[in-house]
Amino acid sequence: MKLFWWLLPGLRLKRYVFEIVVGLVLLAAAGLLFALWLTGDTAPIEGEVNAARTALYLAAAAFALSVVLLYFGVLGLARSIIRILRSAGGAGGPFRDLVLAAARRESGPRVVAFGGGTGLKSLLRGLKEHTGRISAVITMADDGGSSGRLRMELGALPPGDIRNCLVALSNAGPTLEKLFQFRFEEGELEGHSFGNLFITSLHAVCGDFREAVRRAGEVLAIAGEVLPSTTDKVGLVARHEDGSVTTGQANIQRTGKRIARVELRPRPSPVHPDIKAALSEAALVVFGPGSLYTSVIPNLLVPGMVEAVRASYALKVYVCNILTQIGETDDYDAADHIRAIEEHAGGKIFDVVVVNSARRELPPFREGQRFVEYDADAIRRMGYRVVEADLLGPDFLHDPAAVASVLVDLVDQRVREETTAI
Repeated sequence: MKLFWWLLPGLRLKRYVFEIVVGLVLLAAAGLLFALWLTGDTAPIEGEVNAARTALYLAAAAFALSVVLLYFGVLGLARSIIRILRSAGGAGGPFRDLVLAAARRESGPRVVAFGGGTGLKSLLRGLKEHTGRISAVITMADDGGSSGRLRMELGALPPGDIRNCLVALSNAGPTLEKLFQFRFEEGELEGHSFGNLFITSLHAVCGDFREAVRRAGEVLAIAGEVLPSTTDKVGLVARHEDGSVTTGQANIQRTGKRIARVELRPRPSPVHPDIKAALSEAALVVFGPGSLYTSVIPNLLVPGMVEAVRASYALKVYVCNILTQIGETDDYDAADHIRAIEEHAGGKIFDVVVVNSARRELPPFREGQRFVEYDADAIRRMGYRVVEADLLGPDFLHDPAAVASVLVDLVDQRVREETTAI
């Protein structure tokens, strides 16, 4: 069995190996037929088929067909091997293991993940080990740091969260990943990352932001696709419970006031067909982890987004944050997170809530934050299934492998249940 591992389904190698084998057989047959023609009597005999001349015609046909099969077989096999090596992202190990891992990812579930920032980046790093069919939908209201400067100085769309997610899905190896995350520390470019400048420049060259993101994804050989939730130049506006209004994502995170509602201004165009298509084909839709009001909810404010999510047959999951966020969700528990999403989406939009059950003493650099508490029974009474798991990573954020494992298990469980029902 070890010798014939390449015969396993889903590897996309068998067809090309078969074409090469058949091509070699035909090439050998062409050689034999040509030899028969050389040794045969080529003089025509009236009323009879000349065997030697027939052998020549058959040799020419076999040779032509063998060339075609060998060309496409070798070309296809080479492309598959390159794809596998790029998918490995510089990982070592036996070629057999790399092929099997690549096949596992290519046959993994189709996933659509909504968010932005650190939370989504962490989730994508975990998911890409299980599937290469990921669509990351990114909020486009960032106006802080390098992205904010590019918006202000060039009128550009914010590339920061896009860059982080491209790098998280990258299979191009550590050098390109470090290059995209490299941040200049002096001069006029101080504070800008190379990736932000690259995406902004590519946008200027292409004239279309979605195309620029797609091409950047090709450079980084990403596992799936990164889709901006909108390409309109929008800003985030928060209405606070005290009646005040704050404009701008960065400002909202600094106010420290309890948020009643957020909205996008100006009102963006309807949800893009690419996002609709990804949702219609998805087996899993994930919201979070990430900043509740500035990363997760803004995606749902694009006209038609909520309706497209509800129309999807996929299993829909919310991954609740592990820690509260200073100035945004200071005293929130898991139910508060869910209610905030329901209020902005006009009701339920997911089926399952994943919460972190692990607790450890918080280090000094987490001062001002606390673990997001949860009452599993209360969440169930709200109409959701609750999954409790140890998701805590060493940085007190979500462990990418742990979250991805829980999500993939949920999809597998749903498939088993549907199969049993049939």
